[in-house]
This record gives sequence, C-alpha cells and structure tokens, in this order.
Amino acid sequence: MARDGDNSADQAFQDRIAWLVKEHTLRGLARKLEVKHQNILRYLKGTQPSASFCRLLVEKIGVNPAWLLTGEGSPNLSDVPATLASTGSDLLELVQAMTAVSKMRLGALAGKQHLKVMRELNDAMVSYDTLRKRLNAHSKASFEKIIDMLRRTIRTDDTNKDLDKAQSLVAAGKQISLLCDEPVLRHEFLRQVAGYELLRGNPSETERNFREIVLAGFMMRKEGLDAGGCSDALNLVTSLRQQFRLPEACRIAEAALDLSMPSIRRTPEYHSLLEYAGLNDFETGNLKRAQSRLARAMPKVGASSRLWGTIPRIAALNFFSGTMSYREAKAYCGSHGVLWLGVMALWSEEPKHLQDVPEFMNAWKGPPNFFLALQAAYAEQVLGSLRAGSPKALSSFDSAIGRLPVPDTFAQTKRCIAPIVKARVAIHVKDRKNAVRIFLEAEQYLNSLAPAIALPVHFAAMHHRNALALKGAGDALDKARARALKFFRKHVKAGYLLFEPLLEHSAV
Repeated sequence: MARDGDNSADQAFQDRIAWLVKEHTLRGLARKLEVKHQNILRYLKGTQPSASFCRLLVEKIGVNPAWLLTGEGSPNLSDVPATLASTGSDLLELVQAMTAVSKMRLGALAGKQHLKVMRELNDAMVSYDTLRKRLNAHSKASFEKIIDMLRRTIRTDDTNKDLDKAQSLVAAGKQISLLCDEPVLRHEFLRQVAGYELLRGNPSETERNFREIVLAGFMMRKEGLDAGGCSDALNLVTSLRQQFRLPEACRIAEAALDLSMPSIRRTPEYHSLLEYAGLNDFETGNLKRAQSRLARAMPKVGASSRLWGTIPRIAALNFFSGTMSYREAKAYCGSHGVLWLGVMALWSEEPKHLQDVPEFMNAWKGPPNFFLALQAAYAEQVLGSLRAGSPKALSSFDSAIGRLPVPDTFAQTKRCIAPIVKARVAIHVKDRKNAVRIFLEAEQYLNSLAPAIALPVHFAAMHHRNALALKGAGDALDKARARALKFFRKHVKAGYLLFEPLLEHSAV
C-alpha cells in the first residue's frame, strides 16, 4: 500500500512538472532555468529531479514550493489564493454594509417614515454582523499562522533573529487583527509584538503591549490570573523597571500577586513574579520583606533563573544589609552574578573590586549586555580617579561614556545615573566646583522626574553619598544634604546597615 502511495505521489509530481512545461514550453522553461531541456524531459519520464532544480523553479519563475512538492496552494507565489479572494470579497461587502449603516441619519427617525428607517438600519446591522463573522472565520487561520511565524522568528534561544522579517510579520498581523474578533489570539499577538519591540530596544512599545495584556487579564479572568497571566505581569514589571518606573512596577506586581489564582501559587511563574516583587521591595526600602520573598522564591523558580538571578540578588540583599562582604558575595555568586557584583564594587570603591568589573565584561559569554558595559566603563573611570587624580578625569569620563552605543532601552538609565558617577569622579579628583555643579544638575533632573521615576536604592544611595561628601560647599546643598541624611537614617532603620558608617561619619 505504501508503494502505491509513493507511485501516486510521484505521478502527481510529474503532472505538475508537465503543467509547467505546458505553461512555459519545454525550451522556454529550460531557457528561464538555464538548464538543458533534455534534463526536463527525463523528469517528465519519471526521473526524480534534484533539489537544485526545484530551487531554480522557485527562484527563477516563482513557483510556489508547497504546490510543487505537495500540490497544495496555488502554482505561483504571485497567485492570490481563493481564500484571500473570498476574504477580499467579504471585506468589500463589509465596507458596503458599514456605508449603509453610516447613511442612516438619526434625524430621519423623527418623521413618519421612522419605522421604515429602523428596519433598514436593522437589516444593515445584521448584514454587518454576518460579514464580521465570515471575515473572522476567514482571518483566524491566517492570524494564527502569522503569530506562529513571528514567535519562531524572535524566539529567545536563536541568536540569528531576523528582525526585518519580524517587522513585516508585525505589520501584517496588525492589519489582519482588525478583521479577527478573537481576544485570545489578539493577546498572543501582542505578546509576540512586545517581544519584538524589546529586541528592537523600544521599551515604551514593549510596555504598551504588555500593559494591554495585563489589564485585560485583570478584568477578564474572574477566577484570577493563571500562570501565563503572572508571566505577562512579570514582563510588564521588567519593562517598567528598565525605565526606572519603580512606583508603577511595584503596583503592578502587588496587584498581580493579589489577583493570582490560589491554585497557581506553587508554580515557577508565580514565584518569579514574587521574586521581582521582592526586588521592588529592596529598591524601595523594604529590605526585610525583600529577603523573605526571595527566600520563598528561590527553591521554586527554574534552575537557570535561580543561578543567574535569585542567588546574585540574595547576595546583593545580604551585602546591603551588612551581613556579607564583597568577597563573600563573589564566592557565593560564582560567575553568574556579575551585574550585581558590579553594583557592589561601585559602592565599595575598593580598587580590587573595581578591577573586577571590566574583567566581568571581558569574560561575558552571553548576548550583548549594555548595562554590564556601562558598569565596566563607570568602574574604570572611578578607579582612574582614585589612582591618578588627573585634571582631565571629567573629559576622560565623557569620552569613555560617549563611546558606548546606547540602546533606547537604557537611555533613561544612562541619563539618570551617569551624572551620579561623574560627580563621584569629580569628588575623587578634588574638582569641587565641577562636583557641585554636576551634583546639583543631577539633583534637579531627578527631582523633575519624581514621583513617576525613582532610582534603585543603590544608585539613590550613591547620589546621596555625593551630597554628604560635598559638605561645606554652600547653602545650595543644604536641602540635598538634609534629604541624604533622612534617606540614610530611614534605610539604616530598615536594615540597610551598609549605610551606617555614612551616618557615623556625617555626625563627626
């Protein structure tokens, strides 16, 4: 039976070759493909054609490969499939129905003919609804295919992502989504679009798409968020954190945790969201709850997430609580906590620690990481200012940071924290005038962003440390110093004992 099936398929393939010969003539087809016509004759008599011959048919004359190999679809890539033609016909009818509805004037209802007008309006609306359903049926399969192709194009484990192809798929998906009344498909499409925008370095569009998905999840899932809903919320929280929009990130994370289904509170997705909620706690001054949440999350998240995320974050929490030194944190994290170790090194300002950060960057084997590159540049500049005290330190800083290509994803990050590090460099080289100027400019800019934008605790602490280091520089710093002392007192009371020496020093 299998052999009979093979023979039938071979004969059908020969018939398709024969159809092409009839369309183009034997010699015409051979000329277009730049092959000998005797070869085509052999294929017509049963010889199996080579893969290169099939490729030439597709590339040179536009044969549809699906039709060539299986008989499915139209013979030529340029042909309009019957289903699309039907959809186009339905779309024309839909436009006509919408036009008919729009012509119904409310003013016409006031006269004696209002019943007739109402009947006509009803008929037009029924026609409109019927056509919408037909278009939805036609477009659903195409929409699903576009979503699947987009998912495979931007999948995270593929380093050779084709963003140009993804862009075309996104454009096509947006058009067909106007015809497809399937909320589940629309939300899945938005997830893939958000992933595409993230790869393009467009956090605002990433956030917009995830926001629509998350808010729909809050409103539509009466029983609560499932594991997928927690993942969507986590993606939105991550996007907000990249833009330093910590207050909103906190609200979204807490709402998602509260609205999650009890049945999914043992899943990795729930605990990943819980971990980021704990990280938000750490950034906003609630160290004890942060430690509790990360401890709960660590055994429940995936092994890779635990290795690269949870363990380094727990080390950072312990470092800022004063219970773990930099050396101990480095041993605890191994080679996986380089981003958080960079934060710790920038705080400690120990030359040996700062030397580690560029080495982390050079040894990095993962995808390009701008934040790690930024940390390495900061560490090198601070280290240089500690060693040499060169009067050219600030111009060197500007040159080094200016050479870094800044993705849009990190533009806000750089704009907020670069002046903090630059002011620190000026303090180390005893350039008091520029240190005060840079600090006050940073202070003014950060205040203009509040409360929507808030620095993570470690960068906020670096900024306030600069204020304390500039004591005696004039009345302009009095308010900044008062805020700095309030910040450190509050955080020391909350368990951030790493900051305690600053209070002791400022009291002397």
